[in-house]
Amino acid sequence: MLTRLLTEEFDIPAEGITPQATVRDLELDSLTLVELMVMVTEQTGKTIETDDLTLDSTLAEIADKFTTVPADVPTA
Repeated sequence: MLTRLLTEEFDIPAEGITPQATVRDLELDSLTLVELMVMVTEQTGKTIETDDLTLDSTLAEIADKFTTVPADVPTA
């Protein structure tokens, strides 16, 4: 999903997207990182604290954070 979002929404070339690539390696800024996290949250129903991520976070670390948190529970 991250690869698809990065290529389709942010025009990042697929060949540069690897698990070891950092946000900085992909030449994304902090605002773009937040936008990416919002998109992932919308598609997965999972929210992570953006404070846990930096420009030096790898795509593997980002993916891991989303796989280790439960889906948001809707409130009434």
